[in-house]
Amino acid sequence: MRSLNVSRAIYGMVLAALMVLMSAGAVLAETLPPDAVPKPERTLEDVGSSHFASEHKVTSGDNFLNGLYERPFTADEMIFQPDLDIVTVDQAQDDLFYYFTIHLYGMNMQGGGLKGAYSIEFDRRLKGRGDLLVQVLEPAYEWSTEGVTVYGDKNRDVGGIKPVVADTGFTGSGYDMTVEQTAEKSAFVRVDPEDGNAVQFAVSKALLEEPEGFLWGAWADNGLKDVAKWDYNDTMGPTEAGSPIKDKYYPVKGIFNLDNTCRLLVGTSEETTIPGMCKVGVVATSSGKKNCYCEIVGLPKDRCDFYEKRWICK
Repeated sequence: MRSLNVSRAIYGMVLAALMVLMSAGAVLAETLPPDAVPKPERTLEDVGSSHFASEHKVTSGDNFLNGLYERPFTADEMIFQPDLDIVTVDQAQDDLFYYFTIHLYGMNMQGGGLKGAYSIEFDRRLKGRGDLLVQVLEPAYEWSTEGVTVYGDKNRDVGGIKPVVADTGFTGSGYDMTVEQTAEKSAFVRVDPEDGNAVQFAVSKALLEEPEGFLWGAWADNGLKDVAKWDYNDTMGPTEAGSPIKDKYYPVKGIFNLDNTCRLLVGTSEETTIPGMCKVGVVATSSGKKNCYCEIVGLPKDRCDFYEKRWICK
């Protein structure tokens, strides 16, 4: 009789454990992003490097002093890296997630695939200083947290003394902590099933702690790949970093194999100026004047007017 009672007790414990595991599995299943991502609310168009890749240069889009990089090229030789050249980034959302899809020019020239470190950086305090970074290495072909790391900045020194702007000589710790993911606070990444040259992020609103507004920008990096050194333009000057534009700093040297975008504002008034934010202007279109972002930081207004595709209009 005693052995029977023990067996029943063990059976009850096993059953309870299975119930807990099934419950946890249900939670994870409920928080997994859907296969079909919502249609983009906004699309950020980046300057392309492919146009002059055969000439081993770019003509615009790289502004080292203001933390904007258009240099998906190897150091010195300036060999173009298509899997690092950001073309556009789509932004969407549903009740649980924000979605970001980084469309790249192509795949890696050595072995194919997407070989960089791809990131979405957030400024939730609207100070110009990145405070959360979601990064993936070797994205999977289905939604997964494998290879995904969420970084935080414990002492808030990302960007140095002046966020985004070069503070050459500043010594900080950059992104100095990892943020643990949970069933609720999570970030999933995959290769876009409709575009093999695109990386798709699903970042839960709970992970962002649901701020009223935030800035976001995209990165593709296969050079330094060291989040402890962000922002990169605080670690060296323009001579050491080099330039993809054929000026006195050409070619690319210490900061190489890198592309990023300016940051778009979400969920709050756009009539403001924050370091790193895509510039706001007014452009005439066939339907009249619209409030628009010039997504090329530092590009003169007349050039944004000339290249209307450089404006992001609401």
